[in-house]
Amino acid sequence: MITLASITLIGPLAIHMFLPVLPVVKNAFVISDSLAGLTFSITLFVMGFVTLVYGSLSDRYGRRPVLLASLALFVVGSVASALATTVAWLVAGRMLQAVGAGGGATLARAIARDAFGTDRLVKAIAYLQMAYTLGPMLAPLAGGLMLDAAGWRGVPWLAAAIGLVISAAVVAVLHETHKAEHRTRGGSVLADYAKLFSHARFTCYVLQSGFSTGTFFAMGAAASFLMKDYLGRSASEFGAFFMLFPVGFLTGNFLSSKLSHRFSIETMVMAGASLNMIASAIQAALLLSGHVTPLAIFVPGML
Repeated sequence: MITLASITLIGPLAIHMFLPVLPVVKNAFVISDSLAGLTFSITLFVMGFVTLVYGSLSDRYGRRPVLLASLALFVVGSVASALATTVAWLVAGRMLQAVGAGGGATLARAIARDAFGTDRLVKAIAYLQMAYTLGPMLAPLAGGLMLDAAGWRGVPWLAAAIGLVISAAVVAVLHETHKAEHRTRGGSVLADYAKLFSHARFTCYVLQSGFSTGTFFAMGAAASFLMKDYLGRSASEFGAFFMLFPVGFLTGNFLSSKLSHRFSIETMVMAGASLNMIASAIQAALLLSGHVTPLAIFVPGML
């Protein structure tokens, strides 16, 4: 369970640990804010697509070899990012890192389903979700501390080192949980997803979650530049303030679990989306009126 939880941290390592680096990368390569932001957003774009295929690949070839391949890609991508001498090289390394990171959350849940069965699956998924939530809380702080201590290249080197440790744990602890006789052969992944997205209700829930997540990541990337370039704060301080975001996420999950038996899913989704919109409007009003402070950036983001 500890090894599975560590696998889910690969995604936050690829995404959130790089946030404090953005202003420094911008200055190091003498590029625009938008191009620097691409080195961050490209991981989200790539992971959004590769996660769709890891489940099918593991159903066909087994969980363990696909997981080890994804971890190897993550480590290679991290090393390539650390050695980058041009922004194109860095973007390519970040893309490769994202391809590897996309297997973490998907395969950890698939292995949990195989290993624990339906009776203990809910409890196992709860532990994995907790680890995935702690990742965004700790990754920016770790990235900020490494940036202050060793420069921006130290951050992808740290990600590579952690990836190697997790890979060693997988080799030592995890055995194949999807036996050969249960593996699928053939079938169309695109046809399966086309059938899934033909359900309007499902599609609406996916879009609501996607737009909310997009709002969060746009805010997180902008916050890095505001803290470093506009306010002159250190990367470590950015990482500390960034912890307010996962605190809000944890609080929302806790409230949802407590209120789920009293209100319908539609009501709770509408309430969450409305709070998201109100908090975004308050944050925009504060920043546009010149009240640019860490609390004006991160407290609405926590909501």
